[in-house]
Amino acid sequence: MLPNGRICPEDLGIWSTAHTEAFKPIVAFIQSQGAKAGIQLAHSGRKGSTLAPWLDASTMSPNVETCIAATGEANGWEDVWAPSAIPFAEDKYPTPVAMTLEHIDELKEAWRAAVVRSDEAGFDVVELHLAHGYLVSLLLHDEKRKLALTLVLLRLRSSTTSSRRCPTTGLTSMVEACAR
Repeated sequence: MLPNGRICPEDLGIWSTAHTEAFKPIVAFIQSQGAKAGIQLAHSGRKGSTLAPWLDASTMSPNVETCIAATGEANGWEDVWAPSAIPFAEDKYPTPVAMTLEHIDELKEAWRAAVVRSDEAGFDVVELHLAHGYLVSLLLHDEKRKLALTLVLLRLRSSTTSSRRCPTTGLTSMVEACAR
């Protein structure tokens, strides 16, 4: 949903119209085989800009002994967002930027836009992945609230209604309701 919301530089995203267009033939193929197509949306929060698990950090130049995907050869980024500037694990993960109110507004709009793009790409289901220390679960620190938000499935299309729009304006109110 945002470039800085990826876990690693190799992750897919849906933060632009180009991504929507690229997903359309993939979704169409899945559906042509009789299956439903789903997409998982997430923002990694303080776990972002890390090396892909299949990469060997010792082969990076310069050699690294952390999970951090530094800028340069590893193609990492420096604007990792979190509620505070505390890294997930000291010296193993990047030190995040403490979010501002503007970041939160951008994040809310990115969630909304990602759901709309997913619908436009033809996905049948959108999963909002909010667990495992990702950004929204960090903003909602109460354990019961994290569990309530772990897996939220929004049905974008049903087998009988091929053009039903998803309730994108309800995302903010849904998250706010779970936070009460």
